[in-house]
Amino acid sequence: MLKRSWTFHLIQLGIIASLVLLTGWLSGHFMLITSLFLILYLAWTFYNGLRLHRWLQSWDTKPPESIGIWADIFDRIAALQKQNIKRNLQYQQVIDDFEGLADAFPDATLVIDDQGLIRWFNDSAVKLLGLKPAGDKGQTVTNLIREPAFTHWLSVQDELRSTLDIACPVDDNISLQISVIRFRENQRLLILRDVTDVRNLERVRQDLVANVSHELRTPVTVLLGYLEILR
Repeated sequence: MLKRSWTFHLIQLGIIASLVLLTGWLSGHFMLITSLFLILYLAWTFYNGLRLHRWLQSWDTKPPESIGIWADIFDRIAALQKQNIKRNLQYQQVIDDFEGLADAFPDATLVIDDQGLIRWFNDSAVKLLGLKPAGDKGQTVTNLIREPAFTHWLSVQDELRSTLDIACPVDDNISLQISVIRFRENQRLLILRDVTDVRNLERVRQDLVANVSHELRTPVTVLLGYLEILR
């Protein structure tokens, strides 16, 4: 429908009111016709206002049919409704893409607020931390990661920027390294990375260095003894 300005509707209403006043004056029943017109106009306005109220409650896709200014009001609200639905679909697509990308991460990722309540987590958090998608959102993260060092570490991360190594809650053989990033005023991103292979390699390196040092210490001691004898 063609969208007309408020000026057009005011002019239209003025013309109709003038015709009603002229009719009342010519007929000799000015007050009666004027009062009848006002009553009918108020009733029509109330009726359309009631239809608008019911429509906004139900949010049907098709607006009510009307004439005049109310037709434009219904059509414009319907256009805004379509824009809002389209925008919400776009936002939902962005959220779905983000969640799909985050679920592909091998690192457990959680979003918590300033009270430590879990707002969101990815699939890796389910596997590495044993979180339940249906019941653990809204829970306090320190109640689910029961590590005394973690509670203290998390409480000082606004002043410090550090990482923490803990054992995996579902498998003691897995080592996790935790880091935190504040990405909103009242939200933080927890990232828990599986560093088991790295820690095992470090342990192997330390054992290798210790073994090599021990193996080299014996011949060096023998050589020093011969040197003392020759001296």
